[in-house]
Amino acid sequence: MALCDEPGTGPFLRLEGMVRTENRGGFLQMRRDVALPAGALGLVLRVRAEGAGYAVHLRTRDAAAPWQFFQAPLAAGPAWADLALHWADFAPRGGAGALAPGAVASLGLAAFGRAGPARLDLAGWAALGGPVRGQKQAF
Repeated sequence: MALCDEPGTGPFLRLEGMVRTENRGGFLQMRRDVALPAGALGLVLRVRAEGAGYAVHLRTRDAAAPWQFFQAPLAAGPAWADLALHWADFAPRGGAGALAPGAVASLGLAAFGRAGPARLDLAGWAALGGPVRGQKQAF
């Protein structure tokens, strides 16, 4: 993960590397602690990416193990875009219980499932709806 900057965009985080699938697979991930309002309807992410095979991972304070999280596919293209994800887009993984927005403790972006180079940029995020509507959080 690197903090980058470019004219017209400002600062953004870059997840870049090689995903290897030997020995039952692998992944790349960057993660940040976040706090979301209980009334949030989802997330908006300002992202761009090369290739496919990306996902958003949310962990809650209730997770008992590192493999318990909520996952939503992230269909980002090569141009910057604001992508909205509603809570219904997130599926529980690893025995995670119900997703409670107010209990979300971290936001992760992952590249996995396909061998090869990965590059995913994140310029900011915001809660969808709720009291922080329209306030993007930069990294």
